[in-house]
Amino acid sequence: MYLGVDIGGTSIKSAILDGDGLIARRTIPTEANQGVASVLTKLRTLVRTYFEEYPQIKAVGVGVPGVVDTMGNVLVSPNLPGWKNIPLLKFLRNYCDAPIAVENDANAAALAEMIEGAGRDCHSFIYVTLGTGVGGAIIYRGELFRGESSGAGEIGHTIIDYNCRNKSQFKFQQGTLEAFVGKNSILSIAKQEASKDASSKLNANENFDVVDIYNYALQGDPSSEKVLRKVGEMLGYGLASAMNLLDISTVIVGGGVANAGEMIFESARKVARSHLLPPLAEHFQLRTARHLSDTGVRGASLLGKTLIEQEF
Repeated sequence: MYLGVDIGGTSIKSAILDGDGLIARRTIPTEANQGVASVLTKLRTLVRTYFEEYPQIKAVGVGVPGVVDTMGNVLVSPNLPGWKNIPLLKFLRNYCDAPIAVENDANAAALAEMIEGAGRDCHSFIYVTLGTGVGGAIIYRGELFRGESSGAGEIGHTIIDYNCRNKSQFKFQQGTLEAFVGKNSILSIAKQEASKDASSKLNANENFDVVDIYNYALQGDPSSEKVLRKVGEMLGYGLASAMNLLDISTVIVGGGVANAGEMIFESARKVARSHLLPPLAEHFQLRTARHLSDTGVRGASLLGKTLIEQEF
C-alpha cells in the first residue's frame, strides 16, 4: 500500500494505491487563504489518520503545485499563498516513519501517465494539467526533466500576450498561458461573454463551472462555444511554443478542466499544428490523459512506490 496526497489550490485529494486500484479516497478543502500553518495542520492530521487506519502503508508521495527542489522543499507555489521555501518533506517526516517523496504535482501526474496512462508508448512527451492553474511536466527519454532549479515544465508561465496586465499576485504571472486557460480565468472569460448576450444559457446559472460551459456549448449556446474556442486557441499557442522549444511532438493533457476537453482540444490542435515546425507538425499528437480526476493522487502514490523500488 502506498499513500498519495495531491495538494491543489482548491482541494487536497488523497488515496491509497493498493495493487492497481485506489482505495480510501478522501477530499478536503485546501482553504489556502487561511495560511501555510493551516494547510500543514490539515496534512499532518490527514497523514496521521491514514497511518492509524492503514499501518501497512509502505511509503508516502505528495504532489504540490509550484517549484519543489530535490530535498522536498517548496520553493514557491503561486496557487498557495505564503508558500515560499517551505520544508514540506522535513515537516512530514515528523509524523510518519515511512519513506516520503515530495514532488511538483504535474511531475507526479506525468509519472502516472508515463507508467500506466496515455504516455506508456511514448519515450518523450509534454504533460499539461488544466485545473485551478496550469501545470506542466516534461518526460524526456523516459525520465522527468527537471531543469536547473527543479522548475522545468511550467508551461502555464509561457508568455502568450506580453501586453496583458491581468491582476495577479506576481508579475511573472502577467500575460501567461495560465492567465487565459486556468479554471478561474475560463470562468472570468465566460462571465464576460455572458454579459454580452442576455440569451446565453450561462446567465441562467450564477454558479456555473467549466463542465457547465461545455454542456451549454453542446446544447448549441453560442457564448459557451466562443469561450471554449478561445480557451483552445490560447492553449494551442502555448503548446506550440513549448513543443517548438523542446522538439517534442506529443502532448498529454489532464486535470479537471480536461473533462470539458474535445471542444477545447479541437481548437488547440488546429492552432498548435499551424504554428509548429514542419517535422513536429507531421507527428503532432494531443492526447487526453487516461486519469482525469485522480491523476495527481495516483501519481503521488506512484512517487512513493518508485521511492521504495529505487531503495531496494
